[in-house]
Amino acid sequence: MWSTIRRHVRAEGWAALVGLLACVVAFSGRLQSADEIAVYALAYNLAQRGALDINVLASTAPGMRAPPFSGVGKFGPDANFYSGKGVLPSLLAAPLLAAGLVIGADPVVATLTLNALLTVATSFVIARYVRQMLGSERAAFAGGALYATGTLALAYSKRLFTEPAAALGVVLAFVWLTSRERVGAKGIAAGIAFGAAVAASYANLVLLPCLFATVCLFDRRQASQRLAGFLLGVAPWLAGLAIYNFARFGDPLDTGLSLVEWSLPYFTPAAALVRAYGLLFSPYRGLIFYAPILLLLPLAWLLSRAAGRRDAARIGCASARPALFMAATGTLAYVPFFSVWSMWWGGFNWGPRFLLPILPVWMIALTPAFDALLAPSSHVNGAAGRVALTLIKGAMWAVLVLAVFVSTVGGIADTFRSEGELARRGMLNALVKPESPDASPLLTEPRFFQAFSGAWQIVQGELDTWWATSPARDADLARALDDVAERATPGSVVMLVAPARTESFLHAYRLPHELVGLSPDQIRAGEDAPVRRVLAGARRVLLVTDAAQTDPGNTTERWLEAHAFRARNEFYGEWRVAAFGSPPDAWAPAAAPAQFGDALMLVSMRYSPVAPPGGAVAIEAIWQRVTATNDTPDTTDTNDTSLIAWFAHLVAPDGTLAGQHDALLGSGYPWDASSATLRDHRGILVPPDAAPGVYRVNIGAYTGDGARLPVVRGGARLPDDVITFEVTIR
Repeated sequence: MWSTIRRHVRAEGWAALVGLLACVVAFSGRLQSADEIAVYALAYNLAQRGALDINVLASTAPGMRAPPFSGVGKFGPDANFYSGKGVLPSLLAAPLLAAGLVIGADPVVATLTLNALLTVATSFVIARYVRQMLGSERAAFAGGALYATGTLALAYSKRLFTEPAAALGVVLAFVWLTSRERVGAKGIAAGIAFGAAVAASYANLVLLPCLFATVCLFDRRQASQRLAGFLLGVAPWLAGLAIYNFARFGDPLDTGLSLVEWSLPYFTPAAALVRAYGLLFSPYRGLIFYAPILLLLPLAWLLSRAAGRRDAARIGCASARPALFMAATGTLAYVPFFSVWSMWWGGFNWGPRFLLPILPVWMIALTPAFDALLAPSSHVNGAAGRVALTLIKGAMWAVLVLAVFVSTVGGIADTFRSEGELARRGMLNALVKPESPDASPLLTEPRFFQAFSGAWQIVQGELDTWWATSPARDADLARALDDVAERATPGSVVMLVAPARTESFLHAYRLPHELVGLSPDQIRAGEDAPVRRVLAGARRVLLVTDAAQTDPGNTTERWLEAHAFRARNEFYGEWRVAAFGSPPDAWAPAAAPAQFGDALMLVSMRYSPVAPPGGAVAIEAIWQRVTATNDTPDTTDTNDTSLIAWFAHLVAPDGTLAGQHDALLGSGYPWDASSATLRDHRGILVPPDAAPGVYRVNIGAYTGDGARLPVVRGGARLPDDVITFEVTIR
């Protein structure tokens, strides 16, 4: 049976299997960066609502505008927040996310399987191409399997960054563009693949001259036919991306991620040179540190020399030359491009993240080295030759072991924790504009090689894998979201103001309603267009925030209190849910003034005379203190207005209670010290199944012991001590 399997499963199948096993072992199922959340948020909105925004991340954007942090997107003219990341990963992830929701799985975990699948597919493509072009099963298996187990790819197979999708697109473009058969069709396919790589990350456009040069140098006779098909294949992607950008920003060239705007103030030629060095040779982000497998290239050349070029594949063999040229020129294209960027190191990640898309082509270029290493050496003559050959092969095996070790550390260690520590210590700031390698120890000191800190984390058991750690179920959050689900109606918006806990929230959130986040920074600066957009388009706003108040000033909620109408406020352990009704289109006055007990005067009141089912009745009251309160009042003193609550009851035509809201007077609102007045907003949630008709609203107040305050208007006490008015539900 085993021999039968071996006969029918080719090298690419075994390479994909090894890659799959590696990705399964490394899989964590957690989002750890704003970049990942941006990709996830777009995938979620595409799957649930067909929307293009990532409004849930708007609350973090202002704090991430200036280096060393970069924003994940920007606001469009319509005040929606849009991603600056490539759209392809979100498009590919949306079906996985939707499937997860259908079967009741964690949508984040379902989405994160995307890059594991893309990494396995890339391993398969590498192995298949090598087997077909070089004719070596062992080299094909080694190239494909080592891509997933011996390079940066393993660390990124578990993250939701855009680079794994770009890597698959780049290697497919190279493979099809250099294919020996069906030149025209493969050229079109190559163009489609390269367009997909650009849709994953616009930066991949810098590889276009490299692909063209590869074809022109190594296939001059059919270059024009190949490139014509290539351009035909890439054109739909470019048109689609232009339409996508125009739909978001009104400009087909606006990607939402302005490299020049962020980086120009931090650019100098000296800084660019240091960044280039950092991407290639620094312990913190150098390619040679995080992909030491590239050291096989010079070793294989030495091996072929020592073996007399008879028993080892020649490093410059015809089939590998295009890959070697493409990999080298592609790397040389990437490095200057990203050296211009002030955040060239790519944020919290493992190694030179931005160079990942070219690594599959490097693996193809290295396959002659794998073949040379695995080939027998029976024809080597002389003791000196055999000794040299043994030493070189030993060095090559050592490089492979090192590469797999580094890759494994990056795949299973919780490296984001060590990155966070560097950020807290301010060590990343010097990387923004380094004028020399000595500007930061990260650029020169080997102790900042992440494999060291990652290995220590593994020793301490700090792993980032599904089998070692799993996201703890937040029972309080689950109860809060049950509250949201119960009260969300068509047209509702769910607002999250807990930036530090966005990731745990997304694991649990599975509703089809628009999910937004709002920035305290913008509200303080008067940039409240996003808030106004939310209120203008929503029947209800369901605010979910952490009870500890991520924003100490509670700026966003105070804005909502002033412009919307709170109808509910419930605590669930460390979480809180507050429901707000939107401002009405029209107002009606309620009869006033009226005195409530000895402490309060209702100066005026207005309300929304019409409300829809699933919406809210809006009420605005202006209160005035009648008597002053002591600085330290007795809890039984009915003149203490801080102990008075007022209620709003919605009574159906048949006399049943359809909705209500009780809250302490001035809860969330300050008294005007000069006039002792208070403008208080209140809302009553209208049930979504409320029958159309004329409803009655009763307004009253009571003290801490539950005693209702007498209500007097025009010298007469009102029935049931309530002010009554009517609203129409329709």
